[in-house]
Amino acid sequence: MSEDTRDKSEERSIVNTTSRRRVLKTAGAGLASLTAATTAASASSPNVTPEAGTSFYLSPSSYDTKKKAGQITRAEVQVDTIENKIWAVANSSVDGEGYVLARLYGTYTPPEDRGYKVTLDYYRRCSHKDSTSTISAFVRSNDYGLEDQSMETLSTLYDSGHTETKDFSLVGGTRYDIGIQLKARASSLGSAASVSDYWNTGNNGRKHLKLNSIKLTPK
Repeated sequence: MSEDTRDKSEERSIVNTTSRRRVLKTAGAGLASLTAATTAASASSPNVTPEAGTSFYLSPSSYDTKKKAGQITRAEVQVDTIENKIWAVANSSVDGEGYVLARLYGTYTPPEDRGYKVTLDYYRRCSHKDSTSTISAFVRSNDYGLEDQSMETLSTLYDSGHTETKDFSLVGGTRYDIGIQLKARASSLGSAASVSDYWNTGNNGRKHLKLNSIKLTPK
């Protein structure tokens, strides 16, 4: 083999080796990117338990309501899952009782038995006259029923935000509804009027309860 032929053969060998290294390097970078993306997706998934102390959020996309009123009492309730707002009023102007209940929540299925801190951030603009309303955090499942923990009982004017955390124990593999619960009740005797109002328009706008966020933190 001539000297020129050996030189050209060696050059082709060097080029091919360099190309293979570049391909391997590119493939390795792509695999690293894919691994990082998969890890990030897993950490943000609502059905993957993060490490203790690592918080994540649920989207409040579902709700249910209940109301009860007589012929001379009033009970109204509406929920908007776009604005995450609840409007409700229970009003009794003579004898009788008005009652409303509303829940706004997201869903979560823990992969294992574990305790969780449930933190609700919300805003309430409401008024009361000889009545009360209760705002609670709750978890609910078909297997274990509903557990609610009161965060505050209101009996006067409010137009401000509030954040509170409650502890719950969740069972792995069980689908839970988790969110905020409002109960408002008004009752009267004789001519005394009673109202619990998250509905009507006041000086600062229409009254309501707005859920800003549902945060879960595994313990």
